[in-house]
Formats: sequence, C-alpha cells, structure tokens
Amino acid sequence: MDILDRLSNKEVIEQAAADLDQRAVIIDSESLTKALKSRVIGQDAVCDDVAQQIRRRMALTRRTKPIGIFLFAGPPGTGKTYLGKVLAEELERRLLHVDMSQFAAGSHSASQLFGMTKGYVGSDSYGQLTGGLRDFPDAIVLLDEIEKAHPEVLKTFLTAWNDGFVTEASDGKQIDTKQCIFVLTSNSATDALSRLIEEYADEPEKLRQTSVNILREQGFAPEVLNRIDRIFVFSPLSGLDVARVCALEIESMIKGYGLDVVGGGIEPQIIIDLMQKHSKLGTGGSSRDLVRAIEETIADSLIQAKQSGYQAIELTGDDGSISARAVRQSD
Repeated sequence: MDILDRLSNKEVIEQAAADLDQRAVIIDSESLTKALKSRVIGQDAVCDDVAQQIRRRMALTRRTKPIGIFLFAGPPGTGKTYLGKVLAEELERRLLHVDMSQFAAGSHSASQLFGMTKGYVGSDSYGQLTGGLRDFPDAIVLLDEIEKAHPEVLKTFLTAWNDGFVTEASDGKQIDTKQCIFVLTSNSATDALSRLIEEYADEPEKLRQTSVNILREQGFAPEVLNRIDRIFVFSPLSGLDVARVCALEIESMIKGYGLDVVGGGIEPQIIIDLMQKHSKLGTGGSSRDLVRAIEETIADSLIQAKQSGYQAIELTGDDGSISARAVRQSD
C-alpha cells in the first residue's frame, strides 16, 4: 500500500502535485548567468547561452519531454562536468551523476541504471537512474563522457528524452522525466571542435550545426543527436584562465584533505610550471591531471599536517620539487 493511502488522502495530494508540476517556473537568467560565470572559468559565452536556454524552457507550463537535453562538448579540463554540478547547486536541484564509461561493456549493463527484470537477481531494488528520478524527479542528470557508453545503453535513454518517462525494469513502473534536465558531456573531436570555435566565434547557430556533423562522424548515433536540444561547445583554456583553473584545482585538492590554503600560499612559479605543462599538452591537456601529479608529491605531508592539528598549508617550489608547509590558522 502506498504510504499516502495509509496516512492521508492520496487523491487530493495527487491533484495538488499535478498542479505544482504544471506551474511555470520563472528564473532570473541574469542572476544565473552571473553565478555561473563567477564559478566556471573561461566559458562566458556558454554560461550566457545555458542560462537563457534554461530560463525559456523552465517557463513552459506544459511539456511532454525533459526541460532540456544539453550536450557539453569540448576539450577535457574546460569545465564541462563542473558546469553541470554548478547548475545543480544554483538551481537547488539534486545532482544524479553517472559515469558513462562504466557502461561500455554491453546492453546488459543498462540494468544498473534502469533496474533488473523481475525474477532475476537484483530485481528487488530500483536502478541507479530510475531510483534517483523516482525520489528526485526534478534532478539534474549528468551523464559524463557519454561517448564511452555502449550504443545499446544510449538507446535506452531515447524514451526518457522523447516521451518524458523511463521504465523501471523490476516492476514496469514509468518514471517521469519531464521535470529534469539532462546534461551530457563529451571529449570527442576535441581538435575539430576547437577549430570550429575559432571559425564560427560570431555565428553560434552555425557552430552548433557544424558540431552536430562532426559528432556524427565521430560515431554518435543520429537518433541520439536528434534528441539533443542544444550543443554547447567549450573553448580551450588559455592565458590566465589556465592559471585560475590550476589554482582552483590545487585548492580543491587540498580541501579534500580537510585543509585550507593560506592567503597567497601558492608560490607563483608552481602555477607558471603548470601553465607551461598545460601548453605543451595542447587541447588534450587537463589541469586536473597536472594537479594530480602535485598531489602524489605532497599527499603524505598533507595527511601529517591534518593529523598534527594544522588547519592550513602553503606550497613552495624549489628546482621543480614542491613542498607543503603546515600553518596554524592562528599564525
């Protein structure tokens, strides 16, 4: 028995829920744009377009498919996944983050997302995606590195994108997807897309159309591309934007150990060295990967600092080696 039947009047609540679902949601695109730009570095044009698209789509009072199915394409390390996470925070929606590289083996792996057919082991619980959307129907669904998923797995999303629901295999229940936003990310065709950004910098519609053709050549199924509402092409990072992202990645890594970076606590040469390495790697370079190399060098020092009761650290460099010096907040 449904808990609403047991504890209340389900019919009245169902009608109220339906009314709420149909109510238009008007967001301030200017405020959203400002919030996105303040957190996502080097992608101002994308932030502008994303905010406008979401405002228009959320204002609709009736819809038969998700609010938006957006593809974030471009070089690694340019903020595609991060923008999806920031959107969830700024819109105050639950984030359902799925690493699509885990679903490369074959169509059978789709059961992890959509549940197992009744009678098979695991059919007593919902899938990762269907369970998440059941509990949070207005979630941001972030499908990371979509190009790595098996084609048959991608086809299972077509109903969710086209008809506004997805079916849970264990009990056949249709889970509504009309209130959620799907964000797909892809690192495919990095070099080709980077050239397009330069060629069609002032022609956003032409950029999107040409991007579709390139992604189709990269193996994206036409039926998948046809369901995507908008393709946003992220620009490669350069100059101070690379420095800013490297600094933020270092700070995020250190916060992962429960520590802060003191003001001015990263020696400039460390950032400069990362910028030079990033430049040598070209469009395939990722500041996140570069910072991982620093983490391997200083991880033990960070752990020891935390265990010793320190709250912050500063980073110094000498002949290419990096050291972390523990600092107390009172200092």
